[in-house]
Amino acid sequence: MSPMANDIASFPSGFAAAVALSEAGDLAGANAAYRGLLIDTPDAWPCYSNLGLHLRKTRETLAAGLRALRCGVVAGATDARAHTMYGDGLRQAGNFPAAACAYGRGLARDAHQNAGFFKAYGSVLFEMRCLEAALSAFARGQELAPDGREFLAHRAHVLNALGRFDEALACCETAMAALKEPADAPLYLRNAHATVLICLGRCADADKLIAAWPAEEQDDINVLTVKARSAMLQGQLGDGWKLIAPVWRHRLGARKQMPGAIWRGEDVTGKSIILFCGQGMGDSVQFIRYAPMVAARGARVIVSCQPALKTIFKQIAGVDAVYGENEPLPAADFNCALPDLPAIFGTTLATIPADMPYLPLPTPSPRADNNSLRVALTWAGNPAHQNDRARSLSLKQLAPLLSLPGVRCYCFQVGEPQREVAQLNLTELLSVARTSFADGRILKALAQIDVVVTVDTSIAHIAGAAGVPVWLLLGTSPDWRWLLDREDTPWYPSMRLFRQPADGDWAGVIDRVAGELRQWAAERPVQSPSAAPKRAAKA
Repeated sequence: MSPMANDIASFPSGFAAAVALSEAGDLAGANAAYRGLLIDTPDAWPCYSNLGLHLRKTRETLAAGLRALRCGVVAGATDARAHTMYGDGLRQAGNFPAAACAYGRGLARDAHQNAGFFKAYGSVLFEMRCLEAALSAFARGQELAPDGREFLAHRAHVLNALGRFDEALACCETAMAALKEPADAPLYLRNAHATVLICLGRCADADKLIAAWPAEEQDDINVLTVKARSAMLQGQLGDGWKLIAPVWRHRLGARKQMPGAIWRGEDVTGKSIILFCGQGMGDSVQFIRYAPMVAARGARVIVSCQPALKTIFKQIAGVDAVYGENEPLPAADFNCALPDLPAIFGTTLATIPADMPYLPLPTPSPRADNNSLRVALTWAGNPAHQNDRARSLSLKQLAPLLSLPGVRCYCFQVGEPQREVAQLNLTELLSVARTSFADGRILKALAQIDVVVTVDTSIAHIAGAAGVPVWLLLGTSPDWRWLLDREDTPWYPSMRLFRQPADGDWAGVIDRVAGELRQWAAERPVQSPSAAPKRAAKA
């Protein structure tokens, strides 16, 4: 993208000398030369852009580099290179939306561009979860560089995120077939291949591939991510906790400074410990089950969690105090991230703590609709989740559940997707006012429900932790905790797993759920108007 050597004759006198200094490694001299040129020619965008290119090479001067690149955009508003170089700087700074806009302006001024541009543009679009656009960008890059195997690997990752696993595998196999020896493939391509195999449920095949890779590659964070997911999906939790811990650390960045020393399982009798949430709300609910176990070792347990979970976490046995994230914390002897607790306690599939419920429900009110099967519906999770496209639905896809005889559906959806209720004018769906979990109303509402039908989001964990029957709707490439092929989960005894029979086949899942709800409603005994709802054994 750099204009260092392109069209140099049309740039200000002295620009060639500045470029020569840069190419000789004298960046300080080159920067001084560019600044000198800008005194006489303040509209010379290549000087700004090359100066910005140098400055953004270090984190200390990145902000100054971005300012220079921005000046280059102003001075060279009609030149695609000024915009694309600014996009490169914004991408380096992690400002992906602004980078995408800059790349878009560059593309509008030069629709041809080069393969490197489309690699950068596609990567930014992928980070923003604009998956179809990212796929198009990588496809265009491959057209410009037919031998560029990295574009096949990039396309495979996007196709994975779209749930198009067979196409992703074909991309990897095409790239691998072009090599004389598969072992000669670059790591990013081999890792993409292993990732696709895991998404297809072929974990053993992926493990076999990775085992043959050089020892120095085994600790690469991207390889660790694949190895950890494979081990956890296969229920190999002993190995999985060790593998997944550095992946979580990498994903979260620098560890938040917490009071006390990091707890690694030593004696905590008479000591205080802060358990803090390091993942999403669903993970927090799943792993807070270990708090009573820490308390049983003689510790005073303090929890720091997402503010929305404070009210319900205060009800957990053994928890002495609960603080919201970013609230000042008291002094403590130790601290521990909740996701680290399973490894400290040596958790295996057979020893997962499953003493339910650990989120207690209030006594339900008498129900007037004594003959109806009450079904709570949640169809979408956090759209920012990296796998949201593969796990979330639209309410329209749940339509077969809304008109079942003897079934009354309640909306437990939060956020933007809740608008679908009004948009579709679905009178069969009763809306439960719930914008967050903060006031504990979610537990009161769950006490009135017979079963929660939901995608993989936090409500599944809350209902499961409360012992409420949960029917969890899963795609073919589920999160690690749901394992492979099973219709139950050792994490939540009241939960059943309804898996897609084929990639993208949510209709098959919904049809099966509808059939079982219809049968349950038909077999349900008539209750007296004053009777409280019972938990169904079959769920």
